[in-house]
Amino acid sequence: MNWLRPVTVFIMLVTLATAATAQRFYRYVDASGNVVLASTVEPEAIERGYEILDAQGRVIEEVPAALSDELLRDQLLAERQAILQKQRDDELRALYSTGEDVEFAKQSELAQLELVINNLHARITRLTTELQNQQQQAALAERRGQAITDELQAELASLEAAIKSTESEVALAEQERDSIAARFDADKARLEYIVERERAAIEEAKRQLEARKQSQ
Repeated sequence: MNWLRPVTVFIMLVTLATAATAQRFYRYVDASGNVVLASTVEPEAIERGYEILDAQGRVIEEVPAALSDELLRDQLLAERQAILQKQRDDELRALYSTGEDVEFAKQSELAQLELVINNLHARITRLTTELQNQQQQAALAERRGQAITDELQAELASLEAAIKSTESEVALAEQERDSIAARFDADKARLEYIVERERAAIEEAKRQLEARKQSQ
């Protein structure tokens, strides 16, 4: 059975070599700021992140620091915003081909809103004229020593209220006009950025393809 001894020694050597190869060490920074190399990891270090090294001291894995609740929320929010931005980019790309298309849509929508604003201004002019006529009737009655009737007073109050209400509508419409213009301007800038990014990607793909052809 002497032939078993070399085999046994060989198996032991292989086992020891495998164990040495499989052995891992952990490198991390402790609470005092010191770099620690150990066979185990402190619980606090797990939160801060650490590196896993093999027996030769080579880094085989990096474990990032655990995110705090606030950082995790920020990361989730950023991911959500990126998804929404991608959806909006796809919508813009489906609606428009160039920035000129966006500008045309902007002018069309603003023209419709401008018509509404002009009609409101015309209404104010008409109400103001009617109010002035009623005010003249009231002034004439006062000069004649006559009392202003309840009906006339109610008409004057109604006209003044209608003018103020229409002026508020004009202000809201003008705010909407500014908002529409800003939205279309932002869409135009974003679309032009997307188109330029796509163009640059195509040019880079062509350049890499040409480089591969030349290297062959």
